[in-house]
Amino acid sequence: MVKRIILAVCLTFGSGFCQLDLNTDSSTCIRSVQQIEIPGVYQPFNPSIVPYSDGYLLSFRVRDKETRAAEQIGLVKLDASFCPKEPHQILDLPFPKTGGVTIQDPRLLWVGKELVMVFNHYKEKKMYVAYLEEYQEGFQARSIESIDDFPGKKEGRIEKNWMPFSYNDQLHFIYSMKRHTIFQYIPGANACRKAASTHSVKKWKWGEYRGSTPCLPFGEYYLTFFHSSKELPSQSSNEQPLRHYFIGAYIFENKKPFRIKGVTTIPITHPSFYSGDLSLPWKPLYAVFPCGYVHTNETIHLVYGRQDAEVWIASIDIKKLFESFKRLK
Repeated sequence: MVKRIILAVCLTFGSGFCQLDLNTDSSTCIRSVQQIEIPGVYQPFNPSIVPYSDGYLLSFRVRDKETRAAEQIGLVKLDASFCPKEPHQILDLPFPKTGGVTIQDPRLLWVGKELVMVFNHYKEKKMYVAYLEEYQEGFQARSIESIDDFPGKKEGRIEKNWMPFSYNDQLHFIYSMKRHTIFQYIPGANACRKAASTHSVKKWKWGEYRGSTPCLPFGEYYLTFFHSSKELPSQSSNEQPLRHYFIGAYIFENKKPFRIKGVTTIPITHPSFYSGDLSLPWKPLYAVFPCGYVHTNETIHLVYGRQDAEVWIASIDIKKLFESFKRLK
C-alpha cells in the first residue's frame, strides 16, 4: 500500500493553507516509474538521455564510493526497454579531481547531427559545451569549450541549469525563467549572445523556477521540464519541515521570440518521489531532479535523479500532460 503524502503549502494570499495531495492532485499524467540500475556504478544520479542507434544513450553523475565526491560523468547505452545493454563508460574530461563538487549535471541533446553535452563546473562557476563522438574504444569529447562571456554575467555567480535546445541546427539556451531569456551559443568564441527575452510565468508556489531538461520540439512548441524546491512539512517527513523537490513543465514557441505559451500549475508527481531513503543525499531532503527526456507518439520518458543516489525514469502520458497546461496568450 502506498502511503498518502499531503503537503501543507502556505499560499501567498490569505491566511490559510492549501493541502496538495501528491497522490491524486498531480500524478495522473505519470503512467509508471522504474529504476534504471547501472551495474558496477555506485549511486549514479541526475541522468540525461537521447535517442542513439537502436536504443538510447544515458549520461549520469558518478559518485566515488570512498569519498562520496561526484566529479565524473558516466555514459551507458540502453536498449528500447531502457535497460543497459553494454558496460558503462567514464568519460575522460580534462578536469582534475578535487575530492569535492566539480562537474555537475550533464545534459545530452542532438544539435543537427552533432551529439552535444552541456554541463557546469561548480568550482569554476561556469557552463561548458562538449561535442561527443563514438570511437572503437568508446565515447570521447571531440572538443570542450567554456562559456565565459554572455549578457548579464555577474562575477562570482555559479552558472548552472541552463536548458539547451536546438534551433535551426544551432545550440541555444534558456538562461533564465524569471524573465524568459534565450541565449544563442557562438561556437569557438567562448560566448553566447542574447537571442530573445520575453515575459515569464506567474509565481510558482513550490519554490523558485530552476532549469532542468533540454527542450525538444512538439509541433509548434518546444517542451521542457523544470524543477523547484521548498521546505515544507509532509506526512513523509513526520510533519517536520523538510526540503522537497518538485517537477513542472512548460511549452514555448518554436520560433523567435520563444514566448511561453503554457505551464503546469501544480507539480508533476508520483508517490515514490517522496518516500526515498533520507540518508542517501548530502543532507535530509526529498530530491527528484530531471535532466532529460525522450518521447514516442503517446509517451514521454523522463529521466531523473532520486535522492542524489539513483537513476529513475517516469513514463508520462503526453495528452494528459498537455491538457494540464494553463495556456498563456
